Amino acid sequence: MVKKALFAVLALFVMLALFGLVFSQATGESSADVSAQLEKVETYKWYPAQAEAIYQEITRDYPGSDYALTAHKNLIISYRSAKRDGDAQMRLNELGADFSGHPGLPTALYDIARIYERSRKYEDANSIYQQIIQQYPESLSAGKAQLAGPRIAVLSCIELKDEIAAVVAMSSLIADFNDNPELPLSLYDIARRYERAKKYEKAASLYQQIIQQYAESSAADRAELAVERTDIYSLIESEEPNAVQTAIDGLIADYPNHQDMSEALYDIAGRYEKAKNYEQAKSIYQQVIQRYPDSSHAARAKIIIPKMDIFSLIESSNYSAAGAGVDKLTADFAGHSHLAAALKAIARRYEKAEQYEETESINQQIAYQYSASLYGGSAEIKIPTNRIVQLIDAGQAEEAQTATDGLIVDFNDHPALPEALARIAGRYYRKASFLLMESNNEPNDQFRSCLQKAAAMYEMLTEQFPVTSSTAERHRLAGDCYRKLGQYEKAIEYYQKVIGDYSGYQLAGHAWFFIGRCLEALRESGALSEEEAELQIEQAYRTIVEEYPNYKRFGYACEELGWLNFGKGQWDRAAEYFELYLSRYPDSKKTAHILYVLGRAYEQMGQLDEAAEAYSEFITTADPNDSRIETVRAWLEDRRTN
Repeated sequence: MVKKALFAVLALFVMLALFGLVFSQATGESSADVSAQLEKVETYKWYPAQAEAIYQEITRDYPGSDYALTAHKNLIISYRSAKRDGDAQMRLNELGADFSGHPGLPTALYDIARIYERSRKYEDANSIYQQIIQQYPESLSAGKAQLAGPRIAVLSCIELKDEIAAVVAMSSLIADFNDNPELPLSLYDIARRYERAKKYEKAASLYQQIIQQYAESSAADRAELAVERTDIYSLIESEEPNAVQTAIDGLIADYPNHQDMSEALYDIAGRYEKAKNYEQAKSIYQQVIQRYPDSSHAARAKIIIPKMDIFSLIESSNYSAAGAGVDKLTADFAGHSHLAAALKAIARRYEKAEQYEETESINQQIAYQYSASLYGGSAEIKIPTNRIVQLIDAGQAEEAQTATDGLIVDFNDHPALPEALARIAGRYYRKASFLLMESNNEPNDQFRSCLQKAAAMYEMLTEQFPVTSSTAERHRLAGDCYRKLGQYEKAIEYYQKVIGDYSGYQLAGHAWFFIGRCLEALRESGALSEEEAELQIEQAYRTIVEEYPNYKRFGYACEELGWLNFGKGQWDRAAEYFELYLSRYPDSKKTAHILYVLGRAYEQMGQLDEAAEAYSEFITTADPNDSRIETVRAWLEDRRTN
C-alpha cells in the first residue's frame, strides 16, 4: 500500500510538472497569465486533482474576482467530467454562497448546467436551470434557461428511444417558444442528438427546418454544414467509399474556415475508426492536423493515429508488436491530456481479444498514474471485473460469486459499478449459451445456474440503480433469462416492464413477441386456460403487426394470428393475416402451406374466385409430392365443370 501511495504521489508530481500546472508564486503575475492558465487547465478536465491545485491558487490569490468565479466554475465542471458528483455538488453549493452578489454568477451557473445536460444528467441540469430562473429572473441566462426544461424533455425521449414522445415534446417546445431567439440553438442541440443516435433522416430534416425558418440565426450557419456532415455519416453507414470521399471533398471546399469544420472532420474520422477502417480514418485525422493545427481536435488526432496502429496489431494477434507500440505511445505522449483515454481504449481492445494479462497491466498503469481522474477510477474497477469474467469462463462459479460480492462491497459508490455488474451478468448469459451448445441443447444444472445468476444481476440493476438508457435493455435481458429457465410468468413480468415503461424502446417488438411465446408455453403446459391464453396471445401478436412492422419476427406474428382466427372460424380475419404474410414473404418456405389454408378460408366464406386463385398458386408452388395437390385439383376441376 505504501509503495502504491508513493507511486501515486510521484505520478501526480510528475504530471503537475509536465502539464505546467504549478503556479508561479511571484506577486507580479499578470492577469494575462491567469487567463492563460485558466484556458490551459480546461484541457485537463478529466484530471481534477491536478486541476484543483491551480483553481485553488487562483481562488486564494484573487478572492471574489472574475478569475476566482471562473476557477470555481471550472473546478465543478472538472469534477462532473470525472463523475465525482459528490464533490461537484459540494462545490456547486459553495459557488452560490461565495459569489451570491457577483453579476457573472447566472452565466457561470448556466455554463455548469449545460455541462450536466451534455453529459445527460438531466435532473441535475434542470435543477440548476430552475435555480437561475427563480433567483435571477432578469438575467440573460434566465431567458435561455426557460427553454432548457422542454429541450431536455425531448433529449430524454431520444435517449430512451421513445420516438413518438420525442416528436410530441419537440412540437410543444416549438409552439411554446416560437418567438424566443434561443429556440434555433435548442433545435440544433436536438438535431445533433438525433445525429449522434444515427437517426440521420430526422437530424437532416430538423437542420433543414432551422435553415429555412431561422435563416438569420447562428444555428442556421451551423446547420448548413451539419446537413452535409449528416449525409456523409449516412454514406459511411451504407458503405459507399467513393461517394463518401466526394462528399468530404465537397464539405472542405464549401466550409474551409467554418467554426465546426475541424470537429466535423474529426467526427467523420471517428466514424471510420469505429468501423475499423483505420487507413481511411488516419487519412482524415491527418487532414485535421494539417488544416487545423491549432485546434483541440488536431491535438487529439496526433495521439489517435498511433493508437489505431496498436488496434490493428491487436486485431491481427501481433501482441508483441502491439506491446512495443504501447511503450512507444506512452513515451512519445507523456503528459498528453488524452494519453489516459488512449490507454483505456487500448486496454479495452486487449479485453475484447481476451488478452487479460495485457489488459490488467495497462489498467494498473492508468489506475496508478491517473488515480484521481475518471480514467483512474474506471481502470481500478476494471481490474477485478476482468478477473471475475475469467473465473466465469473457467467455470469457477463459487470463486466468481465470492469475487462479485467483494466487488459490490469495495466499489459500492463507484459510478462504474452498474456497468461492471452488467458485464458480469452478460458473461454469465454467454457462458450459459456455451454450456447449452456443449450439451446438445439439453439444459443442465450449470446452464441453469449461470442464467439464474445473470437474471439476479439484471434484476438488481433495474431495481437498485437509477434509471438510465440501459434500463429497458436490462429488463429485456432479465426476461430472456427467465424465459430460457422456463419461468414464463416471471419472464412476462419483465417483458411487460419494457412495453409499459419504455414503449419507444427499439426492441419493444422483441418483448411483445416473447410475451406471446411465453403465453403459448403456459397454454401448452396447462398453466393458462386455452381461452385466456389465446386472447392475450392475439393481443401480443396483433401489436407487433400494427406497431412494429419491421420487426424480424413479423411473419411469425401474421401466421399465428391467421391460425388463431382460422381456429375460431373467423375466416375473414384469418384471410387478412395470411394475405399479409404472403405480401411480405412471397418466397417463404411456408408460402405453399399458407396459400392452401388461405384458399380454405376463402372457400368457407363462399368467396370461390379468391379460393380458386389461392389454390391455383398453391399447386404451382407446392412440392410435387404434396398429397393435398390431388384434392385441390379435383376441387378446381369440379368448380370449372359445374
